[in-house]
Amino acid sequence: MHVHFMGESDDAMSVSSHHAWLLSSSGATVSFDDGRSRPRSVPRKADVIHLVTFGQTDNRLLRCLLSARKAGTAIVRCWTGIDYLWARFHPPSRRFAHAVGQLGAVQIASSELLARDLSSIGVSAEAGIVASRHVSSRGEPHPLPEQLTVLCHLPSSCRRFYGGPVVDYLIRRLPFIRFIILGDQETDYSPFPNVESLGFTEDVVRSIQRATVTIHPLAYGETSRFIVEALSHGRHAVTSFDWPHCVRARTPEEFEQVLRRMPARPPFNLAGREYVCSIYDKTLAQRALHDLMKRAVNESRSTSRFHGKLQAASVVMRYPGVYSRRPFALPHPDSLPPQAEPFRLLLEDQLKADEAAAR
Repeated sequence: MHVHFMGESDDAMSVSSHHAWLLSSSGATVSFDDGRSRPRSVPRKADVIHLVTFGQTDNRLLRCLLSARKAGTAIVRCWTGIDYLWARFHPPSRRFAHAVGQLGAVQIASSELLARDLSSIGVSAEAGIVASRHVSSRGEPHPLPEQLTVLCHLPSSCRRFYGGPVVDYLIRRLPFIRFIILGDQETDYSPFPNVESLGFTEDVVRSIQRATVTIHPLAYGETSRFIVEALSHGRHAVTSFDWPHCVRARTPEEFEQVLRRMPARPPFNLAGREYVCSIYDKTLAQRALHDLMKRAVNESRSTSRFHGKLQAASVVMRYPGVYSRRPFALPHPDSLPPQAEPFRLLLEDQLKADEAAAR
């Protein structure tokens, strides 16, 4: 079985990267197209497309998927919370989501909550599991550090969405606590001796082993691979959403209170480790992913190639602008309704990144 990954880079951190590693370990062959090159194309040997995509800027990706379905290639779309926010508040991305469903894609959400939210915008997705190559029930957790150490993940491209202002507040208020920051390659932390900024790193496990607790003040709550990985190593976690064996904090002040109450060297979070390893162990995730891809391929092969062509034709009829090469306009952040606050943070971060890239 050959799986062609579209939408994300093979950077050791992305959803696609973890899924590719697990599928390769089960005998599948894989290839990648992160969408940065033109034109997008699907190898003829591909049996199934694994799709993770965010905001749609034009119809190039949809045209590529149309061609793939005409050739009988199956599609599996794996949804994250960021994908959902784009589909909910950006009409072109929502039309794309509906078109992918019309093409017969198998659609997987990372949690029951996300599956319900997707249903509210007309997308039918089944709840899957968060798959990570770093979650294993084998071996003992690495000892906790002597000093209370907080680990944060703040991707530069969506720093505010991941709770950058909350982390900044905590760094200023808790100078006696050590902070390790992953992902943020732009913020200058040199004035703060209690902060170690690692930027982008492939060795996430090493970073987790150096921490006592991870914090995840995410603007939209969903099952997080970062938290799953931390719990699998017996670490504690403070999140902005309800999750088993984690402490919930809703405001910067609540995050601060939780950390102030935490002893310098608490016991392992063994209940959290046992919970995630019983559900998210990489051997279980590997089997679930392989079965998912195989099911999609079998469903596609159970129908004639003509059926795929009919699905593609119905999409073209419903979305006649699919062959237009005009780019889609992004909404202005001030035009968004109050309930779109998480998406506004994403959008403002993207517009800022676009401006920096244009300089």
